[in-house]
Amino acid sequence: MNCDDDDDDDVRMRTVVQEIQETVLRLIRTADQLIHGDRTDAESVRKRLQLVDGKCEDFTMRLDARRKNLVMARNFFAHAQAVSIQINLSELPKFEKQNA
Repeated sequence: MNCDDDDDDDVRMRTVVQEIQETVLRLIRTADQLIHGDRTDAESVRKRLQLVDGKCEDFTMRLDARRKNLVMARNFFAHAQAVSIQINLSELPKFEKQNA
């Protein structure tokens, strides 16, 4: 996993977030129009609100998964860097003896 992959994932996630936000807003506007319109179809409103609820729940779960993945990646690379530094420091005395 490198920075380019992170950037690509970030762009994809932002695109998905924007699409979901637009869908939710469109569904809320439609539900609002149905409620305040002359002809109120309660079943249609209920179905649309269930759809909005499902989209929001899916979005929340995906966002939580993304957050967990980012935290794990950050921790992994921080640990890998610390190990790399320790390895380099432990090999320094050997290098100095060879070059002395």
